[in-house]
Amino acid sequence: MMKFEAGVTYSTRSIGDHNCIIRCTIAKRTAKTITTTDGKTFRVGVSYDGRAETFRPWGNYSMAPTMTAECTRPLYADWEKAAAAEANALWNADQYDAERAAFRALHATR
Repeated sequence: MMKFEAGVTYSTRSIGDHNCIIRCTIAKRTAKTITTTDGKTFRVGVSYDGRAETFRPWGNYSMAPTMTAECTRPLYADWEKAAAAEANALWNADQYDAERAAFRALHATR
């Protein structure tokens, strides 16, 4: 069974809004509780299939998000993905321009 580890950031999405990302970093843990970097303490449960520990950072209600110890990969909202793609595209364009300039400089001496 996967367990929460101190110092690791876990993330999940809200059921009602795909762009609402909930992130929690675990500050410390005991056998039955975890404490986030915000100072909130939660009791740890076990997922329905028994594969990982879980907790609900916003309380227990019908559509409450559930953090699982399996979700250590970072999640990004659509606007965060668009900003990263734009920055990557600009970097690639700059790299392409630099490669073209180097190619021209190399072949201009002949």
